[in-house]
Amino acid sequence: MQKEEEKIVVNFFWKKDSETDWQYLKKSEDKFATELIQREYTEKVLKTICEQRKLIEKFVKKYNEKSVLDVVNKISEPKLEKIKMYVKDDMAYICDWYKKQEEIIAKASKYVYRIKAGEDIEIFD
Repeated sequence: MQKEEEKIVVNFFWKKDSETDWQYLKKSEDKFATELIQREYTEKVLKTICEQRKLIEKFVKKYNEKSVLDVVNKISEPKLEKIKMYVKDDMAYICDWYKKQEEIIAKASKYVYRIKAGEDIEIFD
């Protein structure tokens, strides 16, 4: 005895905004059904995006990028000397970066490079 393959049948229905009765879409109207399904999906995605955008805008209005740096401003000088800060203001960051660049230049300056056209690079200590 052989079992026949079961077929899954999906029926689509739709109604116009002004109508109350659902209308069956025939197999020949598959293209129209696809367009309706795509439209429904697009509307849901658009609604979700708009909701998420409102949340982001609300967050951005309340967000204060300097709030973490304000914590440092409220700490007394003796305490500041004892802590390692996680976040630095722009000037402190630039000063640290500049110091690191000077260290790199100092290490690199002990090497002298002489290059002649068509020759390999020679490195002298």
